[in-house]
Amino acid sequence: LFERVVQVEPESYLGHHKLGVLLHQAGEHQLALEHYDRALALRPSQPQADIRYDRALARIALDRRDALEDIDRALDERPGHEGALRVFAQEGEGRFGLLPSEIDFRLGLALSLPGPPLVALELASRRALSKGDNKLALKHAVEYERLAPTSAMGARLEGRAALYSGQFARARDAFERACQRAPSADAHYELGLALEKLGQRDAAAAQFRRALELDPARPRAAGKL
Repeated sequence: LFERVVQVEPESYLGHHKLGVLLHQAGEHQLALEHYDRALALRPSQPQADIRYDRALARIALDRRDALEDIDRALDERPGHEGALRVFAQEGEGRFGLLPSEIDFRLGLALSLPGPPLVALELASRRALSKGDNKLALKHAVEYERLAPTSAMGARLEGRAALYSGQFARARDAFERACQRAPSADAHYELGLALEKLGQRDAAAAQFRRALELDPARPRAAGKL
């Protein structure tokens, strides 16, 4: 369809962008880059964050370090861009050699936005937890819960922060909410961990079994039984 679009309308930036996405998904990353380049050239003074993010994914697939330039440009234009922010925070240090302070700065900009974006709260909570700052992790998780009270992710973030803080009853309650909102192997496994910490071994075992039912290839849950 989009091949036909760019044949009929070669100046269609949207056609080139969407064709690039399809080529990338098909593993034709170099061809995808050609269409992303054309889309950007046709849209020099218009919002480009989505195109730059998609081009960054193609460049990452080709192991090109200039992918970071596109991620940076996408975030300059839209600080809360979910995909770009996730790549920047999760792969910045390992793939691009960024300093932790650079990642914290970008996350801080996103957190300062009205809202703020849920992805920023999720990443900031995970990052704080990895640094041992359980209090900050819990703060971001609670804000996520406030903004998205039906989301399982916010409950799981709160549960993890509470679990690492030694607030096992709070962790249990949070993971129970997550299981009610969106049952998953991860949520049931985490609920099992909280129940185990509370000394409720039979109830914990039931949650580990439920995690295995949802995802049989889960050695951590199997190891708990």
